[in-house]
Amino acid sequence: MLTRPPSLRAVAAFEAAARFESFSKAAEELNLTHSAISHAIRSLEQRLGAQLFLRIGRRVSLTHEGANLVKRVRASLALLTDAMDRRPQLGRSRLSIGADAGVALRLIAPRLRAFKALHPEIDIDLRSVASTAALRGSEIDLAVRSGPGADLGLSSRLIAHERLWPVSAPGIAQATSLQEASNSSLIESLEHPWSLWFSHGARKQPIGAPALVVDTDLLAMEVAKSGLGVCLAPAILAKKDLESGALVRLCDEGVRASSFYHLDWSPMSTKGHEIELFIAWLRQAISADTSPARDETPLPPLQVYAA
Repeated sequence: MLTRPPSLRAVAAFEAAARFESFSKAAEELNLTHSAISHAIRSLEQRLGAQLFLRIGRRVSLTHEGANLVKRVRASLALLTDAMDRRPQLGRSRLSIGADAGVALRLIAPRLRAFKALHPEIDIDLRSVASTAALRGSEIDLAVRSGPGADLGLSSRLIAHERLWPVSAPGIAQATSLQEASNSSLIESLEHPWSLWFSHGARKQPIGAPALVVDTDLLAMEVAKSGLGVCLAPAILAKKDLESGALVRLCDEGVRASSFYHLDWSPMSTKGHEIELFIAWLRQAISADTSPARDETPLPPLQVYAA
């Protein structure tokens, strides 16, 4: 059966009286009257059913029961003092984020420092895996993906559309005209083939296979930077290379990619709060870095569009 805890004032009075072996000195230290100290000690004795002090003239000494009690009281007060002196620590959590290499390197990694500054209480694990199996197996908490949509059974949130631009190294750009481009100057990524570009407007695709075919946009951009030819680059992933001048756009017109960036997670995840914070931050960070093209509609408000 639970009982009321003893008065902290009574406990403090008892400890001080035991330390000074004097009710008067205890009263002086605690800024109380001698009568208040006596009353506090009496209340403890009544609660315990034992005498705590022997009164000897104007001084007091602990009884056997009092000596045992003061040891426990001082141990408890030490714990309480330690708890009050420690700086409160923020409740920390950890969020594991998975993404393909290109998305991890170009979309997430350059922006993580800003997220950590905003949410220092959340530790981040960044991993180069973004599969549904990794999500369902709790290998990662959140997957950042580029594709047409989420798999069934996952919660998903749209974060950004992507546009495609023909880009190349500066030297190649000066000598290459897209209107007269031949297949020998094209580097094709299987993620975004050149047919996406040539299917818009009156552009005519050169006959024959491109000079080089690679399996990722990131690899296509790296090859283009070496001066081998022109690739079709996603604007968000190519942002750093375009700003540094390692790559340049060959025209002022881009085409909208059929895929978009979205974040997927298990609806059974226990990291819902952390996921919402990361989603809101990443959407805002990308929006601040990019401006929508004329033919693009604004992103919808935060909401689940697939589950």
